[in-house]
Amino acid sequence: MALNLLELTMSWKGKGPISFEEGWPYLQEGITKIINNLDQGSTPLINPSEVFSLYTLAYMMCNQNGPYDCAPKLYEHYGKSIKEYLVLTVQPSLMGKCDENLLKELVKRWKNHQSMANSLGRIFRYLDRYFVHRHKSPALGELAVICFYDLVYKTNKVEIVNAAIALLGRLRQGQLIDHELMKNVVEIFVEFGMGSLFVYKHDFETPMLDNVAAYYKWNASGWICRDDTRAYMAKVQTHLLLERQIARDYLHPTSESLLLKRVHDVLMAVEKDDLPRMLSSANLK
Repeated sequence: MALNLLELTMSWKGKGPISFEEGWPYLQEGITKIINNLDQGSTPLINPSEVFSLYTLAYMMCNQNGPYDCAPKLYEHYGKSIKEYLVLTVQPSLMGKCDENLLKELVKRWKNHQSMANSLGRIFRYLDRYFVHRHKSPALGELAVICFYDLVYKTNKVEIVNAAIALLGRLRQGQLIDHELMKNVVEIFVEFGMGSLFVYKHDFETPMLDNVAAYYKWNASGWICRDDTRAYMAKVQTHLLLERQIARDYLHPTSESLLLKRVHDVLMAVEKDDLPRMLSSANLK
């Protein structure tokens, strides 16, 4: 089927309404082309003339009266096309991967998903302008995010969160990490919220702070036994500066104060039995 504006418009000119069964195969071919180019790494995913042709067809199918209005079915099949790709292609690509490899695959697939959703959004733009508003349905972009979140992220949520926290934790051990990867993963948590930070806060920030608290509680117990007050406080200052830099380099701006407070509280929560010993040691010196 040639995705050609002239063919599409001339085929139905004067023939009356376009049924869903007549028009959808053309749109489906466009979707298939986008997906194939996405998997092959080809750009553009679809050329502008084809987008214009398919947009025109979708527009014609939606601007028909009564039972001939195809907008509800087009919206439904837009979602089905995205879900099918996620289930058949994206979900399997993450299976068996863990740690940094899992995060790299997640970032790759999320970026591909955004590119596909952008291309499809241009074709079905008329739905966003009219159908979505009238029926109070999620916008096309929002629906694409919801599908990825439900079908890909939630399936691998525990592994993704743990891998992200572990990658960030390597910085505290003086190791180098993939800077862009960490930033991209954090950005995905933020983007899943679609304007809200709920997913970022609930899924990532909260367990990340708990992990940091456990890390410093364990280390502080050793420092207290070995160090005098001055040495211990120097370590507190050093690690607060480290955490501030980590927050500014990788986390959402709202996390910095929470992270610093959590670390400060843990490191300053010296056991009552240790405080006299540390002060006594400092006086002896």
